[in-house]
Amino acid sequence: MTDATPTRLAFAEHADAVVARLTLSDPTRRNALSTAMFDSLEAHLQQVLERDATVLAIEAEGPAFCAGFDLRAAVEEEGALDSFITRLGSLCRTLATLEAVVVAAVGGPALAGGAALVSACDLLLASTEARIGYPAVRLGISPAVSLPTLMPAVGPAMARRLMLGGELLDGPALARCGWAHATAEDAEGLASLLDRTVERLAAAGPESLRATKSWCREHAGTTPEAFEAAVAATLAVLADEAGRETCRRRMAKALDRTRR
Repeated sequence: MTDATPTRLAFAEHADAVVARLTLSDPTRRNALSTAMFDSLEAHLQQVLERDATVLAIEAEGPAFCAGFDLRAAVEEEGALDSFITRLGSLCRTLATLEAVVVAAVGGPALAGGAALVSACDLLLASTEARIGYPAVRLGISPAVSLPTLMPAVGPAMARRLMLGGELLDGPALARCGWAHATAEDAEGLASLLDRTVERLAAAGPESLRATKSWCREHAGTTPEAFEAAVAATLAVLADEAGRETCRRRMAKALDRTRR
């Protein structure tokens, strides 16, 4: 495990707005959701809340936005997988309920837990190199934890297609289904698109943005009860010993492939 903090956070003032920029900065681990990554994300999101940010931009270093759960820990550490699922549900709830408008800029794979984080953001910007989806179902892990935020983002039919089929969507496909609100050709274009989007949001009235996000959230039905039920549904698969063993075996095979 690297000693460096796996996320960075910076604040800037834009007229009446406070803009936060959160960077997933653990590229050698493909920004996987490890215990350290969860700790860092939770601490930095608390700072965003305390600073009363108007806009939160989330981006990532390296070729991957977020490769999902840290498989090594999920396979080898007792209780890690259950903890990851619970903490992922909490992170998604935090992102969805922040007063700040949350913008994700995805220029590479955002898989399983990474896709869940993206689904909890208000706006998605993607490059042609983006790949977003839920291959976790192939490992025996239910992606239901993401349903409260994925369903409003893409609609019921696409949510079923992604969660049950494990399909990955690239930038153009993300735009066609309406998940990506804008796309760019490459990393440089994505960075520029993010800057322009943040500037446009920061120029709007902070109170009107907050009120609009609150109404969107209420209309989408992303209630605390929905997040709790989604986490419980994901954990329920692992409550059965046979289901847990199937999951452990498949994750171990996937981990072995990454080590070759």
